[in-house]
Amino acid sequence: MKNDKTASVAEQPKPTVKVVITKENGHRHAGTKHPKGAVIDVSEADAKYIVDVKAGELAKEDK
Repeated sequence: MKNDKTASVAEQPKPTVKVVITKENGHRHAGTKHPKGAVIDVSEADAKYIVDVKAGELAKEDK
């Protein structure tokens, strides 16, 4: 018996959030150095880490 839900969940892209880099020297993420003020898309877990180490903050969404 095959579980079809597992396959469809695995194929879905993970949600991302926007983070603004606030650290004066920038922040290296996924092998790329991002300067201060850069807005990058990262996973929710990566965003939590970036905020925890005070390298950035969640970007405000314009509605």
